[in-house]
Amino acid sequence: MNKRLPFTPGALLGALSGFSTVAAESSTAQSTGSTSKTIPTTILAVFEGVTSDPTNGNTVSSTSAGGTQVSAALLPGGKSLVWTNPTDPTQAYKIPAHLQKAGLKDAGGAAAGLAVGMLIAGALIAALVCFLLSSRKKKHNAAQAGHYRPTGYADDHDLKHPEKITSAPMTAVGAAAIIENNLPQPKEDNAISGDLSRIKSRIEGHVDSYYHTAGANNQAVAQALSAALGAAFPISGPKLQECLSNPRRRPAILRAAIAWIVVSRIDFGNGPDTTFLPTHVAGATRDVSASRMDEPTRVAFLSKWRQITAALTGNTFTQDIPGDDARLVNINSALHLADTFLRPCAKDGDDEKRLINLEEIMKRAARFGFLLFSQPSSFHFDWTDNGSGLVVFPGLLQVTDENGKPVASPRTFGSKEVIPM
Repeated sequence: MNKRLPFTPGALLGALSGFSTVAAESSTAQSTGSTSKTIPTTILAVFEGVTSDPTNGNTVSSTSAGGTQVSAALLPGGKSLVWTNPTDPTQAYKIPAHLQKAGLKDAGGAAAGLAVGMLIAGALIAALVCFLLSSRKKKHNAAQAGHYRPTGYADDHDLKHPEKITSAPMTAVGAAAIIENNLPQPKEDNAISGDLSRIKSRIEGHVDSYYHTAGANNQAVAQALSAALGAAFPISGPKLQECLSNPRRRPAILRAAIAWIVVSRIDFGNGPDTTFLPTHVAGATRDVSASRMDEPTRVAFLSKWRQITAALTGNTFTQDIPGDDARLVNINSALHLADTFLRPCAKDGDDEKRLINLEEIMKRAARFGFLLFSQPSSFHFDWTDNGSGLVVFPGLLQVTDENGKPVASPRTFGSKEVIPM
């Protein structure tokens, strides 16, 4: 609320009109042997209402309203008279000729000056009033729009209790822009390729460090391996047993089996009971994938949904996995499943250390899986061998761009490893 001005427009006009332009004017005029002085009030009273008429050349003889005979000398120009006091010739007084008319003329000049002053003052006051009214209107409109802030003229109450500043209603376009501007930036290609390469290297190092290249019951191992991987594994039982018996092939078979278990569980299409992704994410992904949307719409929806999910969860699922993380349930299940065919081939030593090492590989894969999930692009693991051999580690293909549109030629992140069979 603005402070009130210490005056009103009416009061200001009244003050201006109170100024008087009527003042006694003292001047000096040279007359014959006499000096003009300020006319006393009593002398002016004598001449008030006199209608002067010049006679006898430079002498004016008039009769005042009170019947008093008045004589005065007319100064050159005919605009002023000099009256000499009969009792004291040294006293001469300058009097306007045609006093009544001159008075009216002077009053008109004073009135004109006053009118000009009042006009200027009125214009200033009008401008001030318009400014104040305009400012109040703007603040009123701003308050209605929800953008009012207390100004330097606010009183103590307003300063202690400022009005809440609210935003204008958000439109759908505005909300979409906010979401789009705050989505996580896509991971650099080198970072994705590097993470994938490290998983591959960890699996290779694990097999080289903890398993024999010969020995063990190859038939039992082949059966356990087939049961763990299922019919989708590209090598049949008898062929698998043959490869396990070959010291040069066994490490590749074990690496391929571990990669199959790990990578299949970070794929978007895996179920909640086996996935290394958060279970709620995996379930929703499958539901959306099974929707009746047309393919371009579905892919675009999935792209934005993955990005928004990643933004809301922050770095929760790409950091080290704590002991109470729900993903550990499926990770431990996969660990024990792999150990059914790995344990018979393990070197003598500390099984606990071996399992911890394998668990860390699976945890790393789980973090990488969520990293892929959070990208606007979609990815696919390529296990195809073109009938030439066994894929020991798959390649990673980018099948949609950052806008969720399918790409004509998928980009490859890391080359897959294939051995002849």
